Amino acid sequence: MENPYFSVVLPTRNRAKYLPFAVGSVLNQTYGDFELVISNNDSSDDTEEIVKSLDDPRVRYIKTDKTLSMDEHWDFALGHAEGRFITFLGDDDAYSKIYLESIKKIIDDNAAAEIISCKMADYYYGSSAENKKNAYSESLVTPLFTNELLIHNSTQKIRDLFIDRGLSRGTVTEKVEVPQLINTVYSRCVFDKIRKNSGRVFPKLLSGDYYLAVVTLSFTENYYYLDSPLSFHGISPASTTSHISSESKGKTLKETQPELAIFHKAPLEIFTPYNFTVDAVLLAKSQLSERLNYIDLDMTGYFAEMFNQLHALELKGIDVTEETREYLSIVEKQEPQMRKELEELVLNKKTRSINRLRSGIYKTGLHGPLSKLRRLLTKPGNLVIEGKNNGFSNIIECAGIVDNDFLRKYGSR
Repeated sequence: MENPYFSVVLPTRNRAKYLPFAVGSVLNQTYGDFELVISNNDSSDDTEEIVKSLDDPRVRYIKTDKTLSMDEHWDFALGHAEGRFITFLGDDDAYSKIYLESIKKIIDDNAAAEIISCKMADYYYGSSAENKKNAYSESLVTPLFTNELLIHNSTQKIRDLFIDRGLSRGTVTEKVEVPQLINTVYSRCVFDKIRKNSGRVFPKLLSGDYYLAVVTLSFTENYYYLDSPLSFHGISPASTTSHISSESKGKTLKETQPELAIFHKAPLEIFTPYNFTVDAVLLAKSQLSERLNYIDLDMTGYFAEMFNQLHALELKGIDVTEETREYLSIVEKQEPQMRKELEELVLNKKTRSINRLRSGIYKTGLHGPLSKLRRLLTKPGNLVIEGKNNGFSNIIECAGIVDNDFLRKYGSR
């Protein structure tokens, strides 16, 4: 029997509440030559019953014989994929119904394409009190889009990513849209190259997307990006990173996934999403030193950004005494020229004005109302599609309305 064109790999653990939405969005695809590999990581809820109730020959169900770490599970699941091209889906995420159809057309028109991504939108589940507070309950929020196909040089995209993360000097040539797991299709040969180089694909990292972006791009010449929101990142209380920026020292992460609460290469061990992405990018650089020898690291921008992030955490009422002590200790060990430049960056007039404004907003208690107002007015660059006004009440119904007509209606040039 001929292997399917696409493999959709869906690793899951104890997300029975959201899993049917993710599965449904795949089975509703307008392009049908695919397999859906659902991998159950020793779940204790109704996951197995839900999957076994599915009556579709395209579904393949596998399960681990013990609880694996996230990276081990994703490698396990990937190892069972048989398609020519492979994509991934989180168990509280979803695809537009034309996701595979759109990617297939790009591959047909571009024989050399090995990594193809699309724009990713956020879907806010109504079950989250935080989402309701933000006026985003059962809504799709996407950056503005053009529906254009952009072809990027992979080497330049890696350079841009290091510059964007404050790890290298220079100017970003264009907006950094890096391939992430749930919005990207990879040729099988890309993973074969990675395994040959390092023995495995997924690292033990929280920001594995950023690591994999650097690694996969380093093995390809070009990166194809469709500027259409066809992949939906589910925002729910169960989301892995939902508490990182609101808790001191990664409390929830350490309790639920301690193997991910570790920094490998970041100079500072401070729990912010940004710092985890830096750790991932630096780990990729260290493991692919020869392939990435054109990247010259400079950490000045990193330390400046971490200064701002510590200040933002402090304004939220989070005790950052320990983190500040760590920051000062590490900065003190840097070269005198960097310390001088860093002092100029964090103490310039613009930075002081921004910090005073932040401080004033938090002290008056206006931060929450202003944030909600900003979202209600739709901040520039974002499009909010509310379910109650657009005929959907959950993520799978939303996935059903995002079709070519939707893209033509809301796309801009």
